Amino acid sequence: LWLLEKGYILKIKIRIDCIFMIYPTKNDLISSNRKDIHIDLAKSKISRPHIEHPLDLITLPHNALPEMDFNDIDTSCRFLDKKLSFPFMITGMTGGTERGDNLNLAFAEVANQSGVALGLGSQRSSIAHGKSQNKIRKMAPNIPLIGNIGGVQLAQKNGLDLAKAAVDDLEADALAIHLNPLQELIQIEGERNWCG
Repeated sequence: LWLLEKGYILKIKIRIDCIFMIYPTKNDLISSNRKDIHIDLAKSKISRPHIEHPLDLITLPHNALPEMDFNDIDTSCRFLDKKLSFPFMITGMTGGTERGDNLNLAFAEVANQSGVALGLGSQRSSIAHGKSQNKIRKMAPNIPLIGNIGGVQLAQKNGLDLAKAAVDDLEADALAIHLNPLQELIQIEGERNWCG
């Protein structure tokens, strides 16, 4: 979002020269179950009982005489060579399970209809299980799609192949690399080698 506010335009093009396969491990299966648990937790009332919503901290000043024509306001912008209705992105939250994939399809439909960018949650699990996410691009042909893999996976032996597979499968306009060593540390199946 900071990049959008500052008017920067980024474009990532990755040429796919090879096809490779990642096979699901026991840890991938544990991870899939955990991802569904995260969805349940996010929906529960107990997930954030004492935390204010950040939007509650925003106050818009009243201006009774704005001296402008509302019809002259244009919030549209370009991001990753595509037009957005306004500088907003639904960021990566989930994926890798049937429930997560269904949520991503719903996010894609809403984002495409609204003209906002969409970032996915980590694609590693989907790639490891051979589940293509190309339905998302079909659901959202007109908006920027940002793929996602973990920095720890990028640093591994086949990291660049994983990154290329994530971009290729989604027909992504960019790739987000998430960094979360604390989350990896507290997960039973988490990656603990952050070298590279």
